[in-house]
Amino acid sequence: MLNNQLKHKEITSNILQQYFLLHNKLGYGFEQKIYKNGLASLFRQTNMEVEENKNIVVYLETDAIGEIILDFVIAKKILVLITATDNLEIKTLKKLKNYLKVSPYEVGLLLNFGEKPEYKRRDKI
Repeated sequence: MLNNQLKHKEITSNILQQYFLLHNKLGYGFEQKIYKNGLASLFRQTNMEVEENKNIVVYLETDAIGEIILDFVIAKKILVLITATDNLEIKTLKKLKNYLKVSPYEVGLLLNFGEKPEYKRRDKI
């Protein structure tokens, strides 16, 4: 998919703008919850439709087998996960992919508040 054809491009651009703003203001080294709370504040200030700590039930066929908690759901379309590690790990990227697979959301963003700002985007297939 070409960049100008990305699903929900305007919303994801706004999310990333707030992410980079917060990373530039706070820098590196805080606990994940500080960044999460900071993003929640910025999302509210920019009037984004945000749900925090969204529970999703995971099913195996018709049996509920557990729950996952998404850091944020934006505009009922985009799930956002927050990390604060030196480097993004493969298991965290797989987590994003799996969370997207079992959720009703179309786009997933993983925002890492490491020494260098780093994010990943995944679209539901």
